[in-house]
Amino acid sequence: MLNSRKPPEFFISRKPVKRRGFPGRCPVPQLSNLFCFAVVAALAIPACAAVPEDVRAITPYFDMSMAEGFYQPSQGNAFTGGEINAQAGLTGKINDSDSLLGLYNLLYNGPAFRQQDTQITQYREMSHNLNVEYRHTLLDEHWTFRPGISLTKAYTREDVTDTWGGGLYNYNSTGIQLAMDYHFGWFDDAGTITGQYTYHELRFPNYSDLRTEFQNPGTDAELAGGIGDQDVHRFEIKADWKRYFGGLSYSLMDYTGQQVVGSNGDYTGDLQRDHSINFDIGLREKFGLWVFAPGVAASLYRSNQTFLRCKTACSAADATTNPDSDVTLIADAYSYNQYELDLPLYINAPRDAMPWTTGFDAKLTQRVYTDRPPRDANDNYLSGSQHDTMINLTAHAIHHINDIADVKFAYTLTVAASNNHFESYMPYNYTGHKVSIAYDISF
Repeated sequence: MLNSRKPPEFFISRKPVKRRGFPGRCPVPQLSNLFCFAVVAALAIPACAAVPEDVRAITPYFDMSMAEGFYQPSQGNAFTGGEINAQAGLTGKINDSDSLLGLYNLLYNGPAFRQQDTQITQYREMSHNLNVEYRHTLLDEHWTFRPGISLTKAYTREDVTDTWGGGLYNYNSTGIQLAMDYHFGWFDDAGTITGQYTYHELRFPNYSDLRTEFQNPGTDAELAGGIGDQDVHRFEIKADWKRYFGGLSYSLMDYTGQQVVGSNGDYTGDLQRDHSINFDIGLREKFGLWVFAPGVAASLYRSNQTFLRCKTACSAADATTNPDSDVTLIADAYSYNQYELDLPLYINAPRDAMPWTTGFDAKLTQRVYTDRPPRDANDNYLSGSQHDTMINLTAHAIHHINDIADVKFAYTLTVAASNNHFESYMPYNYTGHKVSIAYDISF
């Protein structure tokens, strides 16, 4: 969003992470079934029915942001990419201790510069998200219980020739949330500690078995559903007090159909299982009208999946762990540690007092793989482990048109660097310039 106004704090469906390689360009986290709706309805409907209509209050929420950017990489052709994020919701107050929130989100992300080893530059995704959350306060309003449900339907395209509806990474997701907030006041400053559990199911109707399809041309492997499907459990605790904020989470991704490839190049029968630990901490410091909000984050991602590199034909009989062979199997190819540093600085002033505001942001992301070696330009493995670095430096100016609308102008310098120089599928080393304009309306 282009301003500090935020929607009610929902649990929103997370987008899957895309990865390339055999056996799969494997996605990550999400969502559950209609039983979730029954749980929320069972909590909300009786309470609502017991309260006269004149006591209830409904508050609408709307926010829409549309952006268009021009991208000029140091390698390859210039391109344009757009983003749309439209949210419409209602908050219904049932009584003094109960409320019901609903939010619909239409999200589109077009071509853009992306973190190495995630998505190709021309990747597009459009999703419809519906979130419902019930809130109940108890114990003198120190505690808030927040069960919720989420439904998502997403369409993807990796190329301009792809059609909406036929994308490899199309996915459907459902999910359930159980969260508890503790509100406290220490040294006359309010704070919140939140504990949250989410269970997600993520289903890929078009996801193909690339290994079988590549090794056995003419098979119907691309029609085999369920290869990328996964069930995700996420446990999270986060806190916000005075100027400080932070969180710690653990995620477990159980694949229901994707098997692990063994040292002989064949499936072992063991299902892929990924897990991650994520930590972040930061603070918000005011200097007059300026706000400085530095933050650091670390992620430890582990997967039992392997990577089958095929320089020519991909035959399981030729698979070996020798990095000099044509068919090489790399164990723990998707396990990595990632570190982020974010240094935003911006003006936070009343809209009527300053029609123009500005801000800057410097973000550093580094990913270090635990066992994956880098490759040269000819797809030959080198010694050591692959590490990718991306730096984004952004300057922006925001014009407050009125109380609900903004226009944002921004320039971003992107520097991507990696010791991996095999870039036939996606870029790893380049410098990019982005100029964008965005319009936001929120009330």
